[in-house]
Amino acid sequence: MGQATIDMLSKAKMRCGGCGSKVGAQLLSRALATVRGRIHTRSEVVTGIAGKTGDDSALVKAPTGGELLVHTIDYFRSFIADPYIFGKVAAIHALSDVHAMNGQPVSALALCVLPYGPEAHVEDALTHMLAGTMDVLAAEHCTLVGGHTSEGAEAALGLAVNGTVHPDKCLPKGPLPIGHTLILTKALGTGTLMAADMRAKAAGPWVTGALKSMCQSNGPAAKILAAHQASACTDVTGFGFLGHLCEMVQYGDEEPQGLHMGKQQAAVRINLSKIPLLLGAAECIQAGVFSTLSPENMRIARVVDNVEFGKGKVQYPLLFDPQTSGGLLATVPNDNVEGVLAELRKAGYVQAAAVGRVVKRQVQEFASLVYLDP
Repeated sequence: MGQATIDMLSKAKMRCGGCGSKVGAQLLSRALATVRGRIHTRSEVVTGIAGKTGDDSALVKAPTGGELLVHTIDYFRSFIADPYIFGKVAAIHALSDVHAMNGQPVSALALCVLPYGPEAHVEDALTHMLAGTMDVLAAEHCTLVGGHTSEGAEAALGLAVNGTVHPDKCLPKGPLPIGHTLILTKALGTGTLMAADMRAKAAGPWVTGALKSMCQSNGPAAKILAAHQASACTDVTGFGFLGHLCEMVQYGDEEPQGLHMGKQQAAVRINLSKIPLLLGAAECIQAGVFSTLSPENMRIARVVDNVEFGKGKVQYPLLFDPQTSGGLLATVPNDNVEGVLAELRKAGYVQAAAVGRVVKRQVQEFASLVYLDP
């Protein structure tokens, strides 16, 4: 926030917690007045911040016609100085769980944390953060119905998203049908690239490419995958490619009531050479730059049958790289692979790739869920 903030905080005795840490009412009102025109309105929303009849809580009509409600929440600290871009990425990331189930986002609540600073600076940051968030939500036909603001040591943003999906159109996380092909819609590498950027070791085009990927919604990809009879789907985020893939492989040990998914007997073969990487991700890994979450993610390596095969291959450590606003990982019938990849690339997912296949588990042991291929 600059020297003015340093001067202000050096004179302040303390900053309050609890409700004393909220952003001021007048500041919030001015910021909302500036961005209110960006809010998408849906007929399901009875009251919210878009109109003049708002209350402490929003009122949203329940779905009809047998649809299910989809609830999700996501939250993280800022990793970029631009609050508008941060607002966009945070919103796309939060919507991703709804898209992974082929759901339609309906409404969202935001939790905004703004760094301590002079009122004008806080208002500007809040306005731009909300503008980025609302622009994404509007493009997804989702209404921001309310939220909460607070002061903090650094900027952060979270969204609780509500959506709907018909049971017949829902994309489950699993089980994985044996013989189907694994499709990844976005390249890997945001974790190492953002870690390199924080260390001033990332080239400009690398960061630009990562942000472009993070600002790409998974909504269109989900529709394309569903249209090509995708059998299972999840989004690749903080636990990395391999962590989320293992969730898919193990899904179905306890059958969800009413979805008739059965038991899981599958494993996956991953073709390392086919894993798409963001520009600069390989160079960052080779320079020894890893996200702080990568070491914990690497514990899942115990499920890989032939870990030694990955040694020396740059794609292998990137299987554990935590992704912010990553792509979708889905299984589709083999006959549909060429068609789904063509449509994904036409829709802008230019690095979408077939990265593996589902096979029958060879031995009934936890350590044999994943096999690495050339």
